Amino acid sequence: MMSAGRDYWQRRAALQQQSAQLRDRLEGQVQALQPVWQVVDGTQRGVGWLRQRPWVLALGLLVLARKPRTVLHWGWRAWRGWRWASRWLGR
Repeated sequence: MMSAGRDYWQRRAALQQQSAQLRDRLEGQVQALQPVWQVVDGTQRGVGWLRQRPWVLALGLLVLARKPRTVLHWGWRAWRGWRWASRWLGR
C-alpha cells in the first residue's frame, strides 16, 4: 500500500514537471509570433481609423484616379519618411 502512494506522488511530480516544460515551450513559440500579431493589430487600428474618416479614403481614391504616378511617387516618399522617423524615434 505504501508503494502505491509513493508511485502516485512520483508520477504526479513527473507530470507537473512535464507540464512546466510544455508551458515554457509554448511561451517561446508564442513569442515567435509576436511580430505577426503586432502587424495584425496595427492593420486593425488603421482600418478602424479609416472607417471613422471615410473622406480620407475617398480623397485618396480620387487623387489616385486622376494622377496615379504622382500619388505613387509621393506615397513611396511618405512611406520611406515614416519608416525613417519610426527608426529615429525608436518605435
